Amino acid sequence: VIEKLESLAAPILALVGERDLSLFHQIATSVAARAPAGRAQVIPDAGHLTNLEAPAAVLEAVAEFLDVEV
Repeated sequence: VIEKLESLAAPILALVGERDLSLFHQIATSVAARAPAGRAQVIPDAGHLTNLEAPAAVLEAVAEFLDVEV
């Protein structure tokens, strides 16, 4: 699946929690690096469930990525 990311035209935001396992940091970095418009971002003070542990930071990251105001 990761190999197919190179053919995507849509931008990709790979979020990962600061306290998540290093494996997931590696996956987020790999996904972002392979996608033409990919970006990885670490959510501070969050583990694997970033949207539950740091909802405001996730909302801010997604809004910035989509270039919208919330």
